[in-house]
Amino acid sequence: MKNIDLEFKKSTFSEMQGDKHGDCVEIKRTDKSVFVRDSKNKNSETLEFTSSEWKAFINGVKNQEFDLD
Repeated sequence: MKNIDLEFKKSTFSEMQGDKHGDCVEIKRTDKSVFVRDSKNKNSETLEFTSSEWKAFINGVKNQEFDLD
């Protein structure tokens, strides 16, 4: 998806990780979609997920399904 001009939000958690640049992803929610982009490269392509896809991802994170440690 092409870059879109929406108000994105970045987690404040990214600033607490000691990352000097605060590198993180940013998200923007709409009624039907969640858009995700790289905070370091705001002009790059933006990913779009349905609300259901995003909810499934968040639930997987909360259930530690993606732990890579």
